[in-house]
Amino acid sequence: MGYGFDSADVFRIITSLDVSLSISLSNLEADIDLAVYSESGDVLWTGDNSGLESEIYLGSALAGFSGYLAIYPFQSSASPYTLSILSVPLNNNANSFLEHPSGNIGVYSADSFSSDITYLGCWTCGDFDSQAIANDFGTYGSEFNSLSIRNDFGTYGSNFSANSACNEFGSNPPYLYDSNLNYFGELSSNQFRTDSICNNVGVYYNSGSCTLLESYCE
Repeated sequence: MGYGFDSADVFRIITSLDVSLSISLSNLEADIDLAVYSESGDVLWTGDNSGLESEIYLGSALAGFSGYLAIYPFQSSASPYTLSILSVPLNNNANSFLEHPSGNIGVYSADSFSSDITYLGCWTCGDFDSQAIANDFGTYGSEFNSLSIRNDFGTYGSNFSANSACNEFGSNPPYLYDSNLNYFGELSSNQFRTDSICNNVGVYYNSGSCTLLESYCE
């Protein structure tokens, strides 16, 4: 593959924390190559994708890293693909990342490579917990709060937002983590995403959680 940006789709990478970086590619109908470049243009990582939906681990990046992810379609006429980015702070950043009560699973939206992580409430907390998404009167369970997945007009609850748990075609839904940074998949009603809790052939499928999410999204 010839390196350079002329034939590539280029995405900026900026990190403010020490993070582990992964990407998810879907809707691919042709093989592609990938590369990560430093700010000065040095090639730091290369990889390829066989044309199937997959998760690709890019590696770890220290706080303050700045560079680029380049995606090279093998054919200029290749069908549009969907790129999702997962930026997970490493353990030394855990305190600044995790906000949900210990022993439960929290919901987080990773909106970009830049560690721009938004806490969206506690998924497994009881109905009366102030952080619970199940709490109709709490910050994260209110139908009117901008951070609530139960807000039909909000970024995370709309049927149209790419970052929404309720968008059946959403490309960057919220993620689920426990107190030890164990990953429990995507809180997404999109049944076609590999990590969605509503994908009944996926690793993270959870019938109970999917049914609950669907009730919130009605």
